Amino acid sequence: MKKFIVVLVAILGFASSAAAAKDITVTKFATYISNINGFEAKIVTPMVRGLADRKIENDMNERFMSEARSLVVEYEKNVTTMIKKMPTNHGHFGLISDFIIKTDNKDILAFDSYVLNIIGSSSTKHKFYTFNKNSGKLMTLKETVKSNPNYVSAISKYIKNEMARMNKKESGLFFIKKGSKSEFNKIKDNQNFYINNKGVLVICFDKYEVAAGAQGSPEFEIPSKIIKINP
Repeated sequence: MKKFIVVLVAILGFASSAAAAKDITVTKFATYISNINGFEAKIVTPMVRGLADRKIENDMNERFMSEARSLVVEYEKNVTTMIKKMPTNHGHFGLISDFIIKTDNKDILAFDSYVLNIIGSSSTKHKFYTFNKNSGKLMTLKETVKSNPNYVSAISKYIKNEMARMNKKESGLFFIKKGSKSEFNKIKDNQNFYINNKGVLVICFDKYEVAAGAQGSPEFEIPSKIIKINP
């Protein structure tokens, strides 16, 4: 069996003192790569630097590393098991964990940390992080829309109307049928979100969370007339 290949990109100064809030960045701390008889993996560990609170920054980066290690262990265990079961066959399994920067301007850094599993069909899990560069803090949805205490209802109503429009005009496959087991009713209090380069709130869902797989991982821009965000 070919050995697993690990590529580490070490970045010095992991626990260095926090930089100015304007310098919040996300970079690759480490990358794990494997390709064994059709089983493939790429697991990237992000590292955030420049938060106002050094402890929060270090805790977040330690969590990123722990999650990456868990994915590596899970992947290698699955591959070993599959190869034992079918040693002469070519595998078809992929695991990708990486991040995509969604916004990076003078006020906001936002990125999507995702895990994509490919075995037969595919599934993707996302975790979005949005940072206020002026305060140097990680933003929560509740704090971002604190001017509207009824934000869950207001955002959910807008999204349901959009889902209905898309189902009717664009052959959408959103789960809004009344009484159905998977019917979308409202967003979570801590729903995935980010703020885009236009300064607009974007609400995000995982694949299969609110629609059939053909819809991918839906995102909805919420107009400022519906919800005003706090700078």
